[in-house]
Amino acid sequence: MRDITRAKQVAFLIADDVKLAEAVAADGVYVSDRHQVAEVSAAAVVAGLYTGVAINNRTELLEDVPAGLAFYSVSPVYPSAHVDETQPIEHLAGLTTVVQNSTLPVVAMGGITVARLKDIVRMGVHGAAAVDAFVNAADLDATVKAFNDTFGGMTVDQALGNTRYGLAIPGKHTNAVQGELH
Repeated sequence: MRDITRAKQVAFLIADDVKLAEAVAADGVYVSDRHQVAEVSAAAVVAGLYTGVAINNRTELLEDVPAGLAFYSVSPVYPSAHVDETQPIEHLAGLTTVVQNSTLPVVAMGGITVARLKDIVRMGVHGAAAVDAFVNAADLDATVKAFNDTFGGMTVDQALGNTRYGLAIPGKHTNAVQGELH
């Protein structure tokens, strides 16, 4: 998996497990429970990894951003088979509110497809993350290219100001992006 993500210049994140992320040479750790972000981020910094944290809306933005936290992932932007919708979906309006109030880059997730990229870019996200868009792609290279082209070809690490290694789902809509909404 690591070799494939490097070859495609796509970030490789492990959910919630710093030791596993370090063992498989991942780029970072995705924290699914915002209440654990300080603890996980501290361990990730020691391991030389960055973190992103999942939130559902602007009320979940952190007042104290821990060291190593590089982005917010807002989800779900659209209905998705992979996202449990425990809170009402605010879709693009909710995503915009998070972007406008965040001090960190915002990545949109949940139901993201190539056809929906332009809509989320207009909301000001720094990136987009997807599962089905890639897993179900008839042409994986074309799908990766569409995501990269949408965000100006900038890698996520570049979008996040990290020169360490590249992610291929970039930042700020003027040149890179990765994200998720609720």
